[in-house]
Amino acid sequence: MNKARSGHLRTTITLAFLAATLGCSEPDPVIELYTNESEPAPWEPDGTLDLDLFPSGVQITDVTSQSALIALRTEATRVDLLLQRGSAQQWLELRRTSGFSPAQGKMLHHTLSNLEPDTPYSLVFYTDNRTRRSRVTRFRTAPTHSQSRVLRFGATSCLGKLVPSLPTLSRAAEARLDFMLFAGDTVYADGSGSLNDYRRTWRQTFETQGMRDLSSSTSIITTWDDHEIINDWTWDKYDDSQRFENARTAYLEALPIREETIWRKRSWGKTLDVLVLDSRGERRNGNYLSINQMEWLKTELLTSRARFKIILNSVPITDMRNVLGTLAIGDRWQGFPLQRIELLNFIDDHDIQGVFFIGGDFHYGQIAQVSPPGEPGSKLWEVLVGPGGSLVNPFLLTAPEYDEQFKLFVGAHTYTYFEANPQTGKVLVRYINDQGESLGERTLQL
Repeated sequence: MNKARSGHLRTTITLAFLAATLGCSEPDPVIELYTNESEPAPWEPDGTLDLDLFPSGVQITDVTSQSALIALRTEATRVDLLLQRGSAQQWLELRRTSGFSPAQGKMLHHTLSNLEPDTPYSLVFYTDNRTRRSRVTRFRTAPTHSQSRVLRFGATSCLGKLVPSLPTLSRAAEARLDFMLFAGDTVYADGSGSLNDYRRTWRQTFETQGMRDLSSSTSIITTWDDHEIINDWTWDKYDDSQRFENARTAYLEALPIREETIWRKRSWGKTLDVLVLDSRGERRNGNYLSINQMEWLKTELLTSRARFKIILNSVPITDMRNVLGTLAIGDRWQGFPLQRIELLNFIDDHDIQGVFFIGGDFHYGQIAQVSPPGEPGSKLWEVLVGPGGSLVNPFLLTAPEYDEQFKLFVGAHTYTYFEANPQTGKVLVRYINDQGESLGERTLQL
């Protein structure tokens, strides 16, 4: 069967599924990749773990070199925080803070400040005179802007409800990553309308074993996609500002950020910048991104001094004509060709090095160059991640062919492991399934 006909076959097989679910400078000295053994063994505090009082664990988001955001949902009316700093051999008590009272929605947000860069921390919340507690949560602060080292991080998307325990997140937790990226569709809240409905959906996801394990092991950087609101949501299709605000409020309660906009930058030393896009909430009037967001993105790319620039993007920018044809083209960058070419030409014209995209939404793993040879973006890479627990895209049943553009397809529940080395300019990409097995890997030279 020739490639054109096989492409049409894959398009036909995938139609019903997608319709229902889509929504340069000299190198710096590099600190050797730290291993789990370079941190103390996991901290085991006093007190009894109480999953009734602390059902979702503790989420750490948007870490910097000196601070971190905490989100805690608890049934307790008053809680105390105990924070430990890790040395090479042991955990040292850093501070105790008493008298926290959760706000409406039983959520508590707190900013940890005056932290040390590139340092492991562990924390726990207590109630009842330290007799009952949450799970211990470990995270690591970012290096400073002048530091450079190998970074290990993970990414996934499309958690869904097909695998209730989300074991792929438990596998990610075992790696004790620097951070974890969620590329959207972290929850499937399609049946929600009221704020309480959205809160309930987030609570159900965060009470799964996999999410508890992951949240306890590292910090999280997220964007959102359609299923955090409703399937295939755009302003042009669903002009419902109240529903949008309910969804956004519940999302930011569960995973707080520092900015007013979801698009933002998080820096991990001179190794990498994470440029988080909101490619769903500002999609209107023929634009995939708002004009302000696009100008911000170009400015950050141009001024970044990090060796790698990750663009976290909920829906892929890769030209998929050879695998999907025009199917669901309106729900990916190709449906907005002017902005797609504007961004790719900007990166090419300014010779911005170390850029690669991480995307989700399509329910399978893929490593590909963004465009076919000779077209704008043909030297850039995109890695599609997930699904973490939702239905795997059936188009992979037809065993798509690898070619000059597409280097790897993975059809299973996975998280994707990344190891970024700023000295060599290489990024190892490995797909890990629910059983902890590698289903494929590639090393990208950027």
